[in-house]
Formats: sequence, C-alpha cells, structure tokens
Amino acid sequence: MSSKSVNKALDILDKLAYTQGELSLAEISEALGLPTSTGHRLLATLVQRRFVVRNANTRKYSVSLKLADMGATALRRPLVLDAVKPALASLARETGETAALVWRYHYRGLYIDQVPSTALLHATNELGASVPLHGSALGKVILASFSTSDITRYIELTGLPAYTRFTITNPHALRGHLLDIHEQGYAIDEQEWELGAGSVAAGIRDGNGDVAVAIGIIGPVTRLEDRRWDMLASEVSGAASHVSSALGFSSTETS
Repeated sequence: MSSKSVNKALDILDKLAYTQGELSLAEISEALGLPTSTGHRLLATLVQRRFVVRNANTRKYSVSLKLADMGATALRRPLVLDAVKPALASLARETGETAALVWRYHYRGLYIDQVPSTALLHATNELGASVPLHGSALGKVILASFSTSDITRYIELTGLPAYTRFTITNPHALRGHLLDIHEQGYAIDEQEWELGAGSVAAGIRDGNGDVAVAIGIIGPVTRLEDRRWDMLASEVSGAASHVSSALGFSSTETS
C-alpha cells in the first residue's frame, strides 16, 4: 500500500471514529472526496485487518475495538501498569469517586481502565466505550494538548455536537477554554457529557512530553461541587504528575 493509500485509509478511520453510528460506502466516499472504487478497496482492507466492521444487515461501516485493544496492550507494559494501577486506586480511595483512565486514539477517547467508587451512587463507564474530546474533562485535557491545526481538524470533523445544554459547541469558545486547560494543567466537566454527572481530569505525559492518556475522577456533580473543584483538581493533577514522572517525563523539559 502506497503512502497516499495509507493516508486515505487513516482518513477513513478518522471519519468513522467521529461518526455517531454507521456510514455507507457512498457516505464515506462523498465525505472524503474518494472515488467509490477506492473507498471500497480501502474499506475491504480495513475490514480484513479488523480495524473496521461491516454490518451485514445495513451494509454500513463502523470502527472496531481493535484500536482500543492496541492501546490497552501498550498500557499493559510493566512500567505503565505499575505506575497507573496504584495511582487509580489511590485516587479513588482519596476522593471517594470513580477513578478512570482514558486513552487517546486520534480524535476520540476510549475508557481503558477504572476503579469504581464504593459510594451507593456513583458513575462508571464500560471499558472500551468512547468519550468525545470536547464534552468531558477526560477528553478536554487530551484535546488541549493538540496543536492548533489538529484542534481545527477536530472541530471540522466532529462539528462539535451538543450532548447536553452545557456542552461547548462554539469553536471560538472551545479554543479559549482549551487554552485555559493547557495553562492550568487540568480540566473540569460540569454536566457537559451527561446531565447530573461531572468529572475532573489531568493529562499523563510520556517520556517525550506527549499526553498519551488522561486520568481523572467521575461522579455526581452535586457531590463533586461539595468537595470543591479546586481541591479535586489538585488531587487529580498530583496523580497525573506522579505517573508522568514514572514514565520518564520531566517537567523541566517542556513548558
């Protein structure tokens, strides 16, 4: 496969990853400006390699969970596992809320690990479930690490759909919000992804300084407000910093 074909195949994955539901061959080809024959050939390869699944009933396509499996495999390396598991457990214990880990796959986030809260009323997410990068703390802290051009591409690809009345859907407002997150080092979600739910998250950096995953807590927004957002942000940021250091990141190397 040529480099041009590889780029087109990755464009298809990006498009499917940011679509709610399935897309037909015609829809994919039209959206990406591909000849139908080219789209069909690339999709056949992606299906064969299990990156994409085809619904036999609708004849439409969607992204598979193989990519989540690949990310989870990377995180199962001893160094990463040793650093993340204790941090998640400690964060859940100290805050009393569910501690979660979201892995970045291009322009979306996938839940790959969590330690549930012991409280009767608590929030959890199915592992492998996706989260929009602009609609939750765990997603926004990842999106805030993107370059300006990648943020623009994210906005163009997704259209910034609203999940609740609190979701930020204005591109200008989102860009300003992401700058604030980048400067403060953490993100807060007050019912932007789901009514009644909130989250606080910080990015975990690898040895190159890239935000590979986000760690955070999720729970009922009323309980998080009672605990005070700034106190929770401090605990989450501390956990992220600890794991980042274990992965070889030094805060003196990047600004």
